[in-house]
Amino acid sequence: MKKFVAIAALAAFATPAAAGNLLVQPRAEVAYSYLDFEEGTFNAFGARAGLDFAKFFGVEGEVFFGVGEDEVGGVDIELNNKFGGYGVLRIPDSIPGVTPFVRAGVVNAELEASAGPFSGSESDTGYAFGGGLSGGLVGTPFGWRVDYTRLEFDDVDANEFSAALVYKF
Repeated sequence: MKKFVAIAALAAFATPAAAGNLLVQPRAEVAYSYLDFEEGTFNAFGARAGLDFAKFFGVEGEVFFGVGEDEVGGVDIELNNKFGGYGVLRIPDSIPGVTPFVRAGVVNAELEASAGPFSGSESDTGYAFGGGLSGGLVGTPFGWRVDYTRLEFDDVDANEFSAALVYKF
């Protein structure tokens, strides 16, 4: 009987600890991105939604819409939109109050070009990888995030720098 009580007590204390490691934390972000494509540079505003599993893993999706345009060789180029899905690996508690992370996934971007009466758009899907830092505002569900992502498409590559405000549900 003593063994049964000891095992039951151990299970009672171990279960919350194990459950704490399986925590699913949804989050939403509003973000600004600066994208440096070979064809031009673009500003974009967008949103991300993510689910963080335990302390280390997560997934996120994002949608960004371009603001403004760039002129290259007399051709106006603008970013219409950018969509992406990523897996995220975090390294929590490595820096007090800051969590480094890396991410990799698939992204689709649509650029539109116009010169005089002629215009056209092209959409391409490629791979993306990068990393950054995130942190929270103590005692609130709000936080911040900065990151760099390398976008590699078939015909063109880009560097993306992003800053976001985060809300954890």
